[in-house]
Amino acid sequence: MHRSTTSGRSWGARLCTAGICALALGAGTAPQAAEPAGRILYARGTTSAQAPGAQFRIVERDASLVAGDTIMTGTDSFAVVQLADDTRIMMRPQTTFTVNEVSMKAGSESVGLSLLKGGIRALTGLISKRRPEGFRLTGAVATIGIRGTDFTARVCAEDCAAEAKGYPKPPNTLNERLVGRALSIVGAVSVSNPDGHTRPLASGGPVYAGDTVESAGHAYAVLAFRDETRVTLPPESRFKIEDYKFSPATPEHENALFRLLRGGLRVATGLMAKRRPASFKVGTVIATIGVRGTGFDLAETGSCGGKQAAAGTSGLAAHVWKGAVAVEESNATLAEGETGCLLEQGGTVTRATDKVELEGPRPDEVPIPANTFDEVAESGSEPGLHVSVLDGHVVLSNDGGELHLGAGEDGAASGLSNIPVRTRDEKSMGRGDAFFTLDLKSDTAGWDQFEPGNGVECPVGS
Repeated sequence: MHRSTTSGRSWGARLCTAGICALALGAGTAPQAAEPAGRILYARGTTSAQAPGAQFRIVERDASLVAGDTIMTGTDSFAVVQLADDTRIMMRPQTTFTVNEVSMKAGSESVGLSLLKGGIRALTGLISKRRPEGFRLTGAVATIGIRGTDFTARVCAEDCAAEAKGYPKPPNTLNERLVGRALSIVGAVSVSNPDGHTRPLASGGPVYAGDTVESAGHAYAVLAFRDETRVTLPPESRFKIEDYKFSPATPEHENALFRLLRGGLRVATGLMAKRRPASFKVGTVIATIGVRGTGFDLAETGSCGGKQAAAGTSGLAAHVWKGAVAVEESNATLAEGETGCLLEQGGTVTRATDKVELEGPRPDEVPIPANTFDEVAESGSEPGLHVSVLDGHVVLSNDGGELHLGAGEDGAASGLSNIPVRTRDEKSMGRGDAFFTLDLKSDTAGWDQFEPGNGVECPVGS
C-alpha cells in the first residue's frame, strides 16, 4: 500500500490513533467457504474487514468480501464497496458497516446490510430494481427500505451537530419539484421522468413535475398532491404532470396542468381549484377540461351519440360527480350528475345517459395521511439515523411507524419507538457532507483526484 504523510505523521501512526492497531497486527484472510458478496472497489487510507469468527484483515482495492463481513474505515479514510448486484456504497471515515447477505437467486434476490457507525452513500443496483422489497439497510433505531435509489445514511451522535456548522447550504431544487405521492398502488405502476428514466411506483412513492405515470392491466394508482388534489389512474392508463406549482402564500402564482395521454382518469380537485379555478386544467388529445372545484371522470371512447370515432383516433367521455367542468374548446359545461362526450377537437359535446365506468376508487374517498407532505423544523444533525434521498424512493421505518421520502427529501429517526420525521435543514448531514459528493457512477480512475474537504485529508492509497 502506498504510504503518505500528512501533518508530519505517517499513515502507520494514523492507524494507531484510530484505535485499531490490532487490525494490522492481526491481519488474516477471509474464510474461503463463505458466500461471495462483493469487493472493495476503491480504498483510500486504511480499510479493514472481519468475517464472523475470523481475524481482522486489511483490505485494499479489489479485495473480495463475503456475506457476514464487517467493514471499517479508519480516521482520514474512505472506501467504496461494490456488491454482487453492482450496488455501490461509499463509506466515509470512521464508518462500520456489515454485509449480512447478498443473494442473486432469481425470484428471491436480497440484500441485507447494517450501518453500525458513521455514514454511507449508496447507489443501488439490480436487486433494488428487480425486487425492491428484498433490499434492506438496518440501523440501531430504524430500517431503510429501498426502491431503486441514490441515498445517504448517517448515524449521528453528538459529533454531527458540530460538524454540520461548517457545511454550506446545499441546493434543494428536487424538493421543490416533489408535488405528490402515491396513496395506494395496486398492481404494476411506473413513472417516467423527462430524461426518460423509468422507475416503479410504490405506495408512498413520490411524483414530480414533469413525470408521466402509467398503469398496467389490472393495476391502478391513487395519487395525492400538495394542495389536496387527488387522482385515480385506472388500469392501462397514462397521464403526465405537465405543470404543478402550489404556493399557499401567493395563490396568484399557482397553476396545474395534468394531461391524459391514454385510458382514463378520475380527479378530485383541491385547494388550488377552489381558490382560483382558472389555474387548474386537465388536457386530453381533443379537449381541455377546466374545473369549478369539482370531481369528475375522463375516459377515451370509441363512440359518441351513435357516431364512431375515426379510425386510429379516440373520442372523450366525461362524467361529473361533483361540481362542474368546462370543455373549453367546445364552449360547453357539464354540471354535477351529467355525462358528455365528443369525437373531435372543437366538436359538439353530446349529452349521454350512461356514466363513465372506470376501475379504481373515487379519489376523494381515499384519505391523505397527516404526514404525507409535512416538513418538521428539526435539525438534520441531531442524534439518530439520518437519511437524505438524492434519487428514487426510500422508506424509513421502525416501531413508531414509517416515513416515505423522495428525491430532495431528508428524514430522521431518533429512537426505535419514535416515529421517523421529515427534516428540512439547510445543513443536512446527507447534503452538506463533502464525502458524499463522490460520483459513484464515474470510473474509479478519477477518484484519486477526489478532494472531500470537510477539513480532512485522505492520503491516496494503493
